Amino acid sequence: MKTERYQPASGQHVPQIASARIFDQYEMDYRTVTLLLDSRAQRSFIKSSFGKSVKLPSLGTTSFTAAGMRDLQETSQPDEVRITLKSLRNAKKLKHVSVLTEDTLIAPTRTVKLSELDRSFITEKKIPIAQRSLLPANVSPDILIGQDLLHRILDHNSAAIKLPSGLMLMPTIFGYTITGISTTPSSMKQEVHSIARS
Repeated sequence: MKTERYQPASGQHVPQIASARIFDQYEMDYRTVTLLLDSRAQRSFIKSSFGKSVKLPSLGTTSFTAAGMRDLQETSQPDEVRITLKSLRNAKKLKHVSVLTEDTLIAPTRTVKLSELDRSFITEKKIPIAQRSLLPANVSPDILIGQDLLHRILDHNSAAIKLPSGLMLMPTIFGYTITGISTTPSSMKQEVHSIARS
């Protein structure tokens, strides 16, 4: 596992954050969960503590090898669990998909600060955004969506949209996620734990 420290600023890559609902086996109902979409991750993971809180049944342990510091190979034995995710805005679901558990995914991060032009564009076009709000907010993702599930999350029937600032809106079954290079400075420091990066 590799830990990187960086300070978001002008020219900072915007992480793809989405909100969805996950089926809670304990409450037998859906609850809101925050996702991080990361095309660099080989596999998808769920935070171990969150998985336990929604009583996800374990499918057993599996051996997983990832590139760590200085390209050293790190092998772990995470649990494999099955989850169902549902959109906050419509009936679209990702049913019974397998993810691995991990104690630490990513430290709290912050959603992008959109320009007034971008917010107006999204509002006027009535574009469904996967985030809960267009305002910047601190978030702590509980699920990391990697290459194994990303193709099922993306909405291949819709086109990407370019915002006035140059940021891109990527279509997913949960709504559009915001990505690209931010031109809005921010002084917030954050720490990212990169898992399963190729």
